[in-house]
Amino acid sequence: MSSNGSISNSICGIYDAAISSEQWLQALDMSVDCIGARSSALLVRDLDTVRPYQINALSREFRDLPDGVLDHYLQTHSHLEADAYEYILARPHQELFDDLNVWPNTRCPSWRSDFQYLSEHVGVFRRMVSRLNNNSRWFDCITFQFDNKFSEIPQQSYQQTRCLIPHMAKAVELGRLYNRLHAEHSMVLGALDHVTIGMCVLLPDGEVIVANREARRIFEKNDGIKINAANRLCCDNAELSAEIAHAVAELGKTAIGENLQSIYKLRIPCRSLSLPFRVEVMALRDFKSEIEADMTGVILTITDVEKKYNFDLSIFARAYGLTQAEKEVARLVIEGLENPEIAAIRNVKPSTVKTQLQSIYLKASVQNRIQLLLLVLKTDIPVD
Repeated sequence: MSSNGSISNSICGIYDAAISSEQWLQALDMSVDCIGARSSALLVRDLDTVRPYQINALSREFRDLPDGVLDHYLQTHSHLEADAYEYILARPHQELFDDLNVWPNTRCPSWRSDFQYLSEHVGVFRRMVSRLNNNSRWFDCITFQFDNKFSEIPQQSYQQTRCLIPHMAKAVELGRLYNRLHAEHSMVLGALDHVTIGMCVLLPDGEVIVANREARRIFEKNDGIKINAANRLCCDNAELSAEIAHAVAELGKTAIGENLQSIYKLRIPCRSLSLPFRVEVMALRDFKSEIEADMTGVILTITDVEKKYNFDLSIFARAYGLTQAEKEVARLVIEGLENPEIAAIRNVKPSTVKTQLQSIYLKASVQNRIQLLLLVLKTDIPVD
């Protein structure tokens, strides 16, 4: 069975794949070896038809199949997985479950033609799966298949997989932004100035080596958070400065596979704004060597929730089933307008706006305006 060293290698491979989606093949191969599976598949489907971020990545066992074997399975047996996908969508994201959760009335579903086909041609039988991100803008899931000699999935495989899933989820989420920057600007980290939320690249010791235009704007305010003379981030509050330094150091370890933490979230108050900055720290591996060969560190995002953002909410509205009226209300809410102002603009009663806003929150599974803004930003990070 796998060692902690192989978990470290897998995590490194996963964050390489965030920068370059072609690396998912190697990341899946390492993950299969890590957890003791035989094969794996990653599926990402995006609602956006103009610039979709889609992944169909298969581990080596599938890639090495004779021509026609996988196509035949997809054409004649894959429809039997429909109830499994319905089950996945109904379960919490990052929950790991296996085939017996989906088909509990069958101890070993050997009678199913899809299981029989994969057992005969790929040598796999038992399966486990997890939906990675809870965002209706896209659907993603990771599946692992186990050698048909196993009647039960080893417990250690569950444990190892649970360690990897949060990193896979974060890599898929970040990969959507990186893919867009590469497609539109032929680079990833070198194009961060085009992202209209604050983004910085830091070394594990806390040194800031890249800060995009929005981050520089925030730092130059010298209010709440800034870059000090040693080129490190610091806050007005010394405890928050220490917390950021700790988060950067810990996620820097994650980037080289020495830690299992996948994200840190902080709130940074500032004097000139009534709402604090939202800060997230995530592991980063500069796989394409845009900044420095073999560089590892963190990417830190700073969101000014009081800033005016320009959004096209069409895809967000479609993803979360908003009506046209709800879409317009959501846009005005994100622009910072209060209910009476929105009612006056839309020529409706404030009570109507309140009801529509409650419906938006329910559909998007958020509780307030700030959470709605952050979800919209996460769903489609604004790039100018």
